[in-house]
Amino acid sequence: PVLKVIMGRKEKKNFSLHQGYIQSLSNEDMDFKTVLAPQYLTTSQMIFFAYVPQNASMETRKNQIFYPHHVGRTLQLNSYGNADIKKIMYHEDLVGFPSSALATLSDPFALVSHSSKKHRYSSQFKNSDTHKTVVIPGYSSFLILEILNNTSVLALATMPVKVYTGMTFPSKSWFLYHFGTTNDSSTWSITTSSCKHVIVHDDVNTSTNIVKYLDLGSAFKFKIKVLSDMPYKIRVRTTPFLKILIGHVFLMDVTTYAYWDETDSYVVEMEIVNRYLSKGITTISFIIWQATADCLTSAIIMTLKSSCSYTKYMSILPKYKLSLEDWESGQYRDEHGFNIIKTLPNNYRPPSELGKDIPTTNNFYNADPSRPKLRNYHPQSKKTGIYKQCLNKTSREDCNCTTEQKMSQNVAFSDCTEKVVRFMYPVIQYPLFLKIKSEDSLIPMEAPYLVTISEVNERKNWKLNQKMTAETAKMREYLEKSISDTVYNPKDLNLSITGSELYHFRVKVIPGVTFCKLVTEFQIYVDNAPLPFPGRLLIASIAAVILGGIILAVFMVELFDIHIWLLLKNLVVRKNKVASSRSSFDVED
Repeated sequence: PVLKVIMGRKEKKNFSLHQGYIQSLSNEDMDFKTVLAPQYLTTSQMIFFAYVPQNASMETRKNQIFYPHHVGRTLQLNSYGNADIKKIMYHEDLVGFPSSALATLSDPFALVSHSSKKHRYSSQFKNSDTHKTVVIPGYSSFLILEILNNTSVLALATMPVKVYTGMTFPSKSWFLYHFGTTNDSSTWSITTSSCKHVIVHDDVNTSTNIVKYLDLGSAFKFKIKVLSDMPYKIRVRTTPFLKILIGHVFLMDVTTYAYWDETDSYVVEMEIVNRYLSKGITTISFIIWQATADCLTSAIIMTLKSSCSYTKYMSILPKYKLSLEDWESGQYRDEHGFNIIKTLPNNYRPPSELGKDIPTTNNFYNADPSRPKLRNYHPQSKKTGIYKQCLNKTSREDCNCTTEQKMSQNVAFSDCTEKVVRFMYPVIQYPLFLKIKSEDSLIPMEAPYLVTISEVNERKNWKLNQKMTAETAKMREYLEKSISDTVYNPKDLNLSITGSELYHFRVKVIPGVTFCKLVTEFQIYVDNAPLPFPGRLLIASIAAVILGGIILAVFMVELFDIHIWLLLKNLVVRKNKVASSRSSFDVED
């Protein structure tokens, strides 16, 4: 239906509605553009109906309707005003308007004014009013199709259900807009919307792609904020700016808390906890659904990997911090003036259970293929000992040991190890401080990160002590059923060594508490130790035999009343008499 609009005669710029019909519509060439009829829904929302003549060809109709790709763009009036397109709608039963666009008003559109110097209070329709739209807040808008006379036009209603015949609207209660064409050019255009949203987050580097590794039991807190440049009057605070999508929802526990802060920005705080012993990858996408193509960042994708981070490792905190210069010089004295750096001899191997001079380990320290192997006399020692980095080399220089390898305490680089930390005998209750380094944090190790400790060269004479709680004792008893080595709680762990020379320890975290293979090694050289077995026992035995013999001799002298001093005196006097007689004999001759 087409409505006949009649301009009021008694009151300037008043008009009333009378329903009528039109038999035919003029065919106007839109040149890939169409006439738009605005319809207000609220003070900030509008619908633009795209007009298509009934007799338009299919080829022409294609260029006179809205398409989904218009969503997110800005509809701009050449004179002034713009609105952001949010949704495209299609209508089958609405005559003349097969499509429409729902838009949010950013800047009010300019009105059409009939006043001029010559006709200041003109209350008549003009021929130039064709394809302009009469907008009545609260009622249907009317697109003017044809000027019948100065006071009457034919118009098409955008919302026929909101049309009430016989009503009269006073002046200043309706407005006239022009979203048509002028001199074969459109008065409006659709452009790319300017960016009105900025997304920021509290990560070190504000990146659109974030990768985080979460180990078993690890937690990660993330905060993201969306800053909006939209006018406050059209902002809907009940609608979140962000759309959050999670890929693998059952891999980790995700808790979110969203709110509007004091700056009227939309904030989402998220806590992610990896509670399950399951490796995998999930993504969390933060999408600004109102973002436009002009925005540098419209979405941030965070990739969460339930696995071990490449930067996570375990280490032991040494008692003394040694610089590279101290290590290379081999001189660093403690508070007692004792040099704690020991330079190992070439081709050194630590003692074994068979004795100090009978090494049986395969690990060489400070290897030099050009020199003889130290303590390589026993048949068992000759059968063992294998070079690693120096294998098939003729000299130490050919081993190509780097500074890092020389300072490393890993058994894989034992060929390159030149110096170790030295302690005075005995080592009693030496505290072991184990730490886990993950990204920028240093975490003291404690349960559930239980560990096993072994000596690389299978040496004995060492012992670990710790205060065991009831819970740790139960866990230790349970784990030792499936793990052959003794399990320890790394907290308050102390080491005692009663042997001598080099001890090389390896610390490993038990499986099932982390995705990482956390392993670290440390070396201790015990110096100034007493003689090893059996030297100390032999010396003690000989001393005991001698002392026992002396006591026995004294006892026998007293028992048989032997005057040993008189016998010694008589023996001396007798020797003197013999010497005197020989002297007399020589004189007589």
